[in-house]
Amino acid sequence: MTSKKKDLFLVLGSGGHAKVLLDAMLQMNLSPINLLSSDETQWGKHLFNIPIIGDDTYFSLNPTDSDLNFIIGFGNQKHWINRHKLFLDFSERMMPFNIIHPSSIVSPFSSIDNGTAVLARAVINPNVTVGKNSVINTGAIIEHDCIIGNNVHIAPGAVLCGGVTIEDHAFIGANSVICNQIEIKTGTVIGAGSVVTSDITANTMVAGNPACFIKSLQ
Repeated sequence: MTSKKKDLFLVLGSGGHAKVLLDAMLQMNLSPINLLSSDETQWGKHLFNIPIIGDDTYFSLNPTDSDLNFIIGFGNQKHWINRHKLFLDFSERMMPFNIIHPSSIVSPFSSIDNGTAVLARAVINPNVTVGKNSVINTGAIIEHDCIIGNNVHIAPGAVLCGGVTIEDHAFIGANSVICNQIEIKTGTVIGAGSVVTSDITANTMVAGNPACFIKSLQ
């Protein structure tokens, strides 16, 4: 009889967002965990007693019998497209996994795709769909019937009212409010504390109450 391979959980990153993910993973009792970092000065160090073992070439040079599972561990908006590219690259070699913090509230009538993190005290209500490689950050509220695409960051304290659509690669700033039925197109950035009352076109930065055009991101 062949025994099942042991899972190994990898966090790609070693900065602030990685700390938040690690905290959630430890509370979920996921183990063992390793960190990968492109910063060579971090190799051999530990974060919350979790080792930083190398960069994304580590397992090419050091094969393992474990089933490798990964999640992207950096959330800075400036590196958002790099995050997407890294997710696609690692998905060819490993399995993305989800983090669902024990204190979050996630409706059983919602759907969350692979590689997504739902962090402490976030709320996801019924008939919500969340795509791959996204972040529903601390205390964010996603109301009924929202659609969230791939590689989207809903920052801490943001509120999506009912029926909102957020397309791929969008970044919704902390404590912002997206009103009912609004559509946020691909690559949009919503500034922290904004109130969005109308649809936002692709690759646009908006901010304010009500949210106004700041600049094009193309």
